[in-house]
Amino acid sequence: GLAAATLVAAKAIQGRRRRCRPIGMKQSTQNIGGVGTLKPEDLGWTDAELSNDGVRKQLTDALAKGGLNGKALKVGNKWPSKREVFAAIPEDCFKKETGKSLLYAAGSVAQIAACAWVGWNFIPMTAAAWPLWTLYALVTGTVMTGGWVIAHECGHDAFCNEKWLQTAVGYVLHSAMLAPYFSWQRSHAVHHARTNHLSLGETHVPKIS
Repeated sequence: GLAAATLVAAKAIQGRRRRCRPIGMKQSTQNIGGVGTLKPEDLGWTDAELSNDGVRKQLTDALAKGGLNGKALKVGNKWPSKREVFAAIPEDCFKKETGKSLLYAAGSVAQIAACAWVGWNFIPMTAAAWPLWTLYALVTGTVMTGGWVIAHECGHDAFCNEKWLQTAVGYVLHSAMLAPYFSWQRSHAVHHARTNHLSLGETHVPKIS
């Protein structure tokens, strides 16, 4: 993932150097020419596009808080296509290894079972033991995240090539965590298809009016 992102970024900026703002340094509020405060109009936004006060305010706030002098908001930016992104990712990243996937799944299930065994045998069901149960919840919840990740990858068709095995593992793990597998798989696919869309996205949709 990190290597792929690096390759795509390198391809997108076409060798141009990017300067990062050190932590604690006040961000620049100058425009591309280096004079005055950066405005949406300086980035190519037209009056028609900025006629909505909500859009103008969103852009103005983003420019005031951002540290890249509006590079991401500049009209006419050429972003890499999905095909270019996939082409930049090494082929071995797409290979599914059933044995390794099952090993990860077994490891997560074993850790979850160990936590359950400890809680059942060593932590009393009394009010005085609430500090132990709080610690238990933190540890077990963290461990169960591993199981959720395995189930999540099954829903993404990334666990193994054997569809029946992938579906079985995903269904069992999802059911154990009280999350319906097939309905989640469908809604999650819709979520990813519209990620970061201003109006059709299912999460983190900004208010633009």
